[in-house]
Amino acid sequence: MGADSRSSSWGICRKRTKCCWHSKKVNRLSWIALGRGTLPACLILSLILALTSLVPAQETYTVSAQALRVPAKALAHLKSAQEKFAKSDFAAAQREIDHALQVDSTCAAAFSMRALLRLSSRDFNGAIEDARHAAALDPTDAIAYLALATAYNSVSEFQKAEGAAQQALRMRPDFWQGRLEMAKALYGEGRLVLALRELDELNKDFPDVHLVRANILVGLTRGEEAAQEFGRFLQEAPSDRRSNQVRRIVGGINEPARPASSLMAP
Repeated sequence: MGADSRSSSWGICRKRTKCCWHSKKVNRLSWIALGRGTLPACLILSLILALTSLVPAQETYTVSAQALRVPAKALAHLKSAQEKFAKSDFAAAQREIDHALQVDSTCAAAFSMRALLRLSSRDFNGAIEDARHAAALDPTDAIAYLALATAYNSVSEFQKAEGAAQQALRMRPDFWQGRLEMAKALYGEGRLVLALRELDELNKDFPDVHLVRANILVGLTRGEEAAQEFGRFLQEAPSDRRSNQVRRIVGGINEPARPASSLMAP
């Protein structure tokens, strides 16, 4: 099986005759580091950066007809919600979104923003519901597809995440967050070479970019490079709640491989 083939194992070695013991252990820890239910502060920050990029982006990208129909009062609430979101005042942002939807119950941007809020609280199913509704109301809403890709990756629906990330990048190729979600989806599918290529194109210095790259390199049995990427993650996000897990991964990479016979010992 090639490194770019599909797999549900997130890089855990299967059908590889030369796979050593420590690679299996490290890959299991890699699953923990990026696994289900994890949306750390640095990824929330990346979504905030995407959201706050919407205002200047309107000068460059075409605004949809649906967005043009949003009443001024609803837009004012959304702008306030955006400001609250950027300050991580999620409760206040939620109230502003609720006000916007009271003014205009078909405002796609409000549902997109609420999807991001639900991601921040790890309500992944709620985020999927809101993001899908936003995309149905406005198929040109790139933020909706970005939120959808993030949510699908968070519940291990990798093929759906890949499709949503593709949609976001078609509309907004400048969304580095979309390319990161694409790389995560490809990694989740076991398509490691393509995932690494996405990160190479991304060329972004951000903690979770280093973390995803490290996990991919582990899957490709490029342990030394993986350890370097894990080290960059630890330098940039030392207080991240996954840091201890990452340190164990690095320790596993640095351990010498044991003979296969020793694995049978109790």
